[in-house]
Amino acid sequence: MKQNREHIAFMEMLRRSDSTIFKICLMFTDRDPENVKDMYQDIVCSLWESWPRFRGQCKENTWVYSIAFNTAVSQVRHRAISPMFLPLDD
Repeated sequence: MKQNREHIAFMEMLRRSDSTIFKICLMFTDRDPENVKDMYQDIVCSLWESWPRFRGQCKENTWVYSIAFNTAVSQVRHRAISPMFLPLDD
């Protein structure tokens, strides 16, 4: 029962924070719909993992922004250090 309440509370928080998450996705991607969707999903996963530790010591949107921003920065850094593969022409 408690798990169900936590899930409902998380989903409500996501609904309230959707525009914040979406704005960060647009800031950190090339705005390609697939890339925006991937980043959005990564941010939601990070929020879900962090949700049990949210204590309400700051505004909910401040917390969401912080998690979303850090997730986006991490994803961009990871892409920057990933090896790039280029096709070899004959």
